[in-house]
Amino acid sequence: MVNYTKDYGYIIESEKPCEDKEKDAVVSILREKLRTLNLEQMPKEKLYEIYERYKKTWKSVVSTPDLPPHTD
Repeated sequence: MVNYTKDYGYIIESEKPCEDKEKDAVVSILREKLRTLNLEQMPKEKLYEIYERYKKTWKSVVSTPDLPPHTD
């Protein structure tokens, strides 16, 4: 799923249910899929930093009219 959130930008969320023993292999598969799209996984530290900023500003961010329309 590709999602646009103002202040974050475009975010791709991906998941694949699996058993604990399969986790490393599944993560590798998902990362490879990102590479085929010429994308990189955002470091968790960067995501947390952006999220902390978003928590402080979300009311003004989501109330602006320049958001692209939501599509499913």
